[in-house]
Amino acid sequence: MSEIKHENNGILSGIRIVEWSENRAAALAGMLLAGQGAEVVSILDSDAKQMDPDLAYILNNKKIIFKIDKQSSQDLNEVSELIEFADIFLEDLGTHSFKQYGISYHQISTIKNPGLISCSLPGYPESDPRSSENWEEQELCIEAGVYEHLTGLGKPEYFPLPLASTYTAFH
Repeated sequence: MSEIKHENNGILSGIRIVEWSENRAAALAGMLLAGQGAEVVSILDSDAKQMDPDLAYILNNKKIIFKIDKQSSQDLNEVSELIEFADIFLEDLGTHSFKQYGISYHQISTIKNPGLISCSLPGYPESDPRSSENWEEQELCIEAGVYEHLTGLGKPEYFPLPLASTYTAFH
């Protein structure tokens, strides 16, 4: 695998982060870390639902984009290798989902890279039956009770801002 190099300055300069995000929370956290100088490699699945181009431009600012095909064993091996040499692995899929791609997160984090810091930001915890489903931001906001008017008056409706993912990313 060719080594990915990225010049960046900031307080987190020298920190290597692999971000695998199919939703907003991990992508936003990766954007915040990249803005502080971390080297963030964002894994983008070529088959995943594409986000709004303007939003993608903002969230992927200062990141290295690594497009993969989840059906390609070579691409998945390169993702495993990136994680093995990362300082932080940031994802919103839930670590249990990597088994289906032949990536042993447990082996990487305990044997190959025991110092790896993992930050998992799935919409639902692994113990929840919805954890393996794709979820939309509006669904998370409803689950979190963020779906009414700011005044609390009137009938409930979707809140236009992605508060659930934003709150998660900041934490």
